[in-house]
Amino acid sequence: MSDMNDDIEPRRVIWLDDPISGASMEMEVYLEMEVDGLLYALLVPMDLPAFVYRQADADGGFELVEGKALTQLRKHIGDALKDWGIKAELRDGDLWLVGDPPDDFFEDCEGIEAETEEGAEEFAVLVQLETGDETFLVATPVVPELVPARLDAGRSRPLTDDELADLEETFRAALAQFDDDDFEEGR
Repeated sequence: MSDMNDDIEPRRVIWLDDPISGASMEMEVYLEMEVDGLLYALLVPMDLPAFVYRQADADGGFELVEGKALTQLRKHIGDALKDWGIKAELRDGDLWLVGDPPDDFFEDCEGIEAETEEGAEEFAVLVQLETGDETFLVATPVVPELVPARLDAGRSRPLTDDELADLEETFRAALAQFDDDDFEEGR
């Protein structure tokens, strides 16, 4: 008898080293390719980046919460997510949700569109917090940020601007092929 999980490949986790700050972050390999004998990849963070929005007006407008206000909400966010096995952490002023949520974690999430520096972006609302006076939404991008990186000896580093410019079309073609393969397999 075949197990349904036989087709699922294990997640490949690698460390991304930032040469400027010296910080390292655990990432998952989304796509890997070889170019001229060198390995490159598109990586996604293992932890979920999260954003908190405060209801700004009665018409349903929301504004991004940052700084001290975000720090004050971190514990409440963590409490709201702990039953899912997720912790809320602040790193350099950014909110990250740490843990491996179960498959059904995203099933009941509503979607919203929010303006970011890159334009309009879709978010999944993970938690709605009510403090009595205010309403907050904790959301994560529906499409994770892909980080182009060079792989070497089990670790990775972000590509320089010049490297990315040289490889951009190659990454686009690999992503298109990857998406086509996923569609054909019914993923």
